[in-house]
Amino acid sequence: QLRGALGRLLRASSFEDADEAPEERDAAASRAATPPGASASKADTVADSEYRSRKRNNQLSIPPLKDLHFFLVYTLSIPTEVITIHDKVAIFYAYNVLRKNSLAGSEEKRSQQALHSEIESLRRAMLQTSRRRFHPLHPILVHLMLGALADTVSAITTVNRLFPVACRILSSENLAVLLQPLKRLLLNETTVKLVDRRFLTQLSIAYGARRFLEDCVPTLVEAVAARNLDRSIVAKESIMWLTRRYGPVCCARFISSNLLRILGSCYEPLRLPHGCKQAVVYTDVFRVPLEGDSTGARVEGALSEIALNFSTTFVTMQYLPFCVEVIEGASRRLSTQLEPALIAALRVLRISCRAMNDGQLMNYLEDFIAERILHRLATLVCAEAAAFSTPDARALVAARTLSSLLEIALRVGPDNARMYMRAPLERLVEAMTALYEAGDDLELQPARDASPVLQSAFSLPFVRSMISRFSAEWGVPLLSSFCSMPACIVPYLTPTAAMSSGNSGGSATPMLSRNQMMMTSSSTGNRLFSLSGSSSALSPPMLSPASSVGGAGSDSSGSLSALWCTRVSAAVCGTGARSSPRLDHLSLCSFTGHSSTVTAFAVVSNENSFVSASSDKTVRLWTVNADRDTTACQYSYKGHSKSVSDVCLLSTNAIASTDGVIQIWDPFRGAGLLSVDWSTATSSEGGGVSMTSSSSAGSINRLANLDRHCLLAASSLHGYVKLLDLRAGGWVADLHCLKGAGLARAVAADESGARVAVALSSGALVMLDARTGRELHTVQVAGTHPTGIKFMPWRVEGADGASAPSGASCLVLSDADEGMAVFGRRLQLLHRLSDPTVVSAADEENQLLLTVNTSNCVKLYCAGELSLETRLRSDVLHGQISAAARFPLNDAWLFGTSNGTIKLMC
Repeated sequence: QLRGALGRLLRASSFEDADEAPEERDAAASRAATPPGASASKADTVADSEYRSRKRNNQLSIPPLKDLHFFLVYTLSIPTEVITIHDKVAIFYAYNVLRKNSLAGSEEKRSQQALHSEIESLRRAMLQTSRRRFHPLHPILVHLMLGALADTVSAITTVNRLFPVACRILSSENLAVLLQPLKRLLLNETTVKLVDRRFLTQLSIAYGARRFLEDCVPTLVEAVAARNLDRSIVAKESIMWLTRRYGPVCCARFISSNLLRILGSCYEPLRLPHGCKQAVVYTDVFRVPLEGDSTGARVEGALSEIALNFSTTFVTMQYLPFCVEVIEGASRRLSTQLEPALIAALRVLRISCRAMNDGQLMNYLEDFIAERILHRLATLVCAEAAAFSTPDARALVAARTLSSLLEIALRVGPDNARMYMRAPLERLVEAMTALYEAGDDLELQPARDASPVLQSAFSLPFVRSMISRFSAEWGVPLLSSFCSMPACIVPYLTPTAAMSSGNSGGSATPMLSRNQMMMTSSSTGNRLFSLSGSSSALSPPMLSPASSVGGAGSDSSGSLSALWCTRVSAAVCGTGARSSPRLDHLSLCSFTGHSSTVTAFAVVSNENSFVSASSDKTVRLWTVNADRDTTACQYSYKGHSKSVSDVCLLSTNAIASTDGVIQIWDPFRGAGLLSVDWSTATSSEGGGVSMTSSSSAGSINRLANLDRHCLLAASSLHGYVKLLDLRAGGWVADLHCLKGAGLARAVAADESGARVAVALSSGALVMLDARTGRELHTVQVAGTHPTGIKFMPWRVEGADGASAPSGASCLVLSDADEGMAVFGRRLQLLHRLSDPTVVSAADEENQLLLTVNTSNCVKLYCAGELSLETRLRSDVLHGQISAAARFPLNDAWLFGTSNGTIKLMC
């Protein structure tokens, strides 16, 4: 059909349908088959000249349909690369049509083969564009990939096969287009592989740690509470892996907070499991099951592991305040959405009490747990004015409140319970015993002056079960002390009632004894020795006999040091680094290994690792361990022969470092990948050629990331910079500055990778277009010893009232002699500070810039204004500061000194 339509289109055109001579077609075909670098024969050159002459004179006509492909390629001078990609995309469309129109047959195997061939064709087309940074066909390929992601049949295969390739070849702007479809796929209940850690690793590297934590982790947390058991288990394991990968501070800010939020949704709507009858369930209120117990148990298990792996700081600073916040909100105005949240608060209270040791529990028992949580809940469920949606909702919340009360009371003992938990126990016992009264025959019946709202919620079996269980645990005298009229308890303890209570509890799981609750938990791999992950319909995990996290016998408060516990508290309760920047001279961790000056840092986006370069000819990879005060390096690269001046990270987990020659190496394999010198010729097709002897050899002293795949390199002997593309395997472009304006001393690129700033030894500052190499702006500054360039999202007003436009990046130039200068987008001078700067580090997201001078005086600027000035104490950090870097997610600074010491400080 396409062939016929094209033929009709040609016949209807104004061109003549004259056939080209066969010998001309053969000659043209021969020329097309000639390789690009080969020289054509003299006869071919003459024929080509004649052919072009006929073309200029409009003497060419449309050839027959069988020769149309060659005619269009030759006449329009379409590059061979485009034709190759076009052919692969055509194959992709062909298989797509076969699969969607059931032309591949109804057999499942043939459909899968068509799908595999379809995605593989698109993958090969994408690989064809991998050697160019700004390939014009990338937007088209992204559009095709979006269509494949929108197809429910091909979506998972597209992610598995194409996303790794997309991460390797696409720019950040093109990758951002794919984020929303990927988030929608993560929400799909049937996708299990997408919540696996292997895919999440690619996702976090492609989009960066902060964007991944803010956009993708909430969706992953929701998968923990999925109805699909396999998906929920895989998501929970991935969540626990992320907590170890990002550390306690990021866990508190992005993971555990979302787990607390999602726990309440597990119980929406709040009701009994299907098939459970109230008359049977309420005969033992301490074992009342709920429909969301199974999914809630998995979320609870994740929260328990976090508290066990890190510290009870999560309990005291995040879990318990969450319970108080939910209950206070319900006390002010109860709604249908807050009723499941009350159940979630009680589940979190259970986790918290079991994670604390005896001393911690007693410290928080009276004023926090008993008064602010349990007593307010008891008041809420016993208040007739409380607007619960149904009587069952009130009864279910009351049943879980009683379970929590009894479990904590059994752990602390009857004497402590009577002393510190009297208020909630009195409120519940008084309110429920007043609902019924004994008649002349000692049979209980509804009291005449009792609240009908409470009577409809708390049936006689409900109240009898409560009184019978507390009496069995403590005895009648102790229980009577919580009631103003002890005689009211006696009718609930008749032989008939006792027998009924005993029968109803005979088939259920026995209540936790004190010895059972003192069991300490043990860790097996990534799973806790706990039954919180499994529960039956009639035996909710709240009262599982062997479930224990921490326990009364545990004296450990977690593996975190006191300073890291403080960092977790600040992450939960703080207002953020941007609103209150601080530097308190506190050392979180020390890193030992370098024997000489630390020259540069490169921090991994997840902030659990960083790389340092030193004058001792080594580059070292470090891991941040929150449970250790001093850490040795994880890997040391010793392939350099001179002092290493700079280091950068690449998207392929490779590291680029320079001692005059750029070495690109893989720390996981311990092997070098590429070695590039300044004298290596630049290839227009991308890719370096063999080195040549030159006086410029070994002169590269500065590196900067342009994007995820490209590096900018500056030489101490030249006044221009070079662009290195890892996909091409070498230099791909030269970005020239003013001719004869000086030597390059510092280089940086803005966040988008579109603009490059170069500071020269003559005092000139040049702005270049990274795509075309065109010089955009130039300004002459006084300083001739620039130490660094930073693009900052500041809005700074100059002396003449000029300011950088909203959303535009200011350029901050640091100089060892003249201090720091702030320039606008067009390099207009906005602000100048005379304090000399030898080291600087930036946090663009929080608009923070740190500068250090020769006397270790640190100045911290926020949004262009000086917010902090201090001098680092010599007893905390020895030696002159020679390098600095920022950990924005952990709100900490990394300092390296002239004697090789590295410290992470806050």
